[in-house]
Amino acid sequence: MQLTDITKSIFGQLSLVISQLTDESYSRKLDVLGGKNTIGQHYRHILEFYDCLLIAAKSGRLSYDERKRELSLETNVKVASAKINELEKALIEIEPGKQLQMSAVYGDDNDPFMMITSTERELAFNLEHAIHHIAIIKIALLTDFPTVELPTDFGVAFSTLRYQKQAKSTS
Repeated sequence: MQLTDITKSIFGQLSLVISQLTDESYSRKLDVLGGKNTIGQHYRHILEFYDCLLIAAKSGRLSYDERKRELSLETNVKVASAKINELEKALIEIEPGKQLQMSAVYGDDNDPFMMITSTERELAFNLEHAIHHIAIIKIALLTDFPTVELPTDFGVAFSTLRYQKQAKSTS
C-alpha cells in the first residue's frame, strides 16, 4: 500500500467524523483541550500541513512555519470538508521521491535550519502528525460528544495497531 492510499484512508476517517459535527460543536472551546482549543483547530492544523506539502511538491521548497493559517478551516465544517476533498484529489500530483529543501525555525533566534527531505518522507511525517492530532480529537469527542461514531482505529498509530494485532495472535 502506498503512502497516498494510507493518507486517503485517514482523510476518509476525518470526513466521516466531521460529517457528524455542527459548526458550533466543531468550533467550541473545550475544557478537555485546555479550555481554549477546539476540534476545528486540530483539523485546520492537520489540513494546513498537508497543504504545505502539496505546495512544496510543486515548488521544491517546504516550510511548515510559513503556512497560511486559514481560520475558516477551524470554524466551518463545510469549508474543512471541502478542503479534505481537495487535498485528497491533489495527492495524485505528488511525485514520489522528489527532493525538497525544507526550512524550519527552532528556538528564539529566527535563523532557519535548512535540510533536505523528500515528498515520501514528508507524507510519512504528515501521516504520523495527523494521527497524533486525531488522537487528541478523539479524546475531545469521547469527552464532549460521545454520540459521534468513530472509526475503530481513529487516532491509533499504525505501529500500535500492528503490536495489538500481534499480541492478540500470540495470546
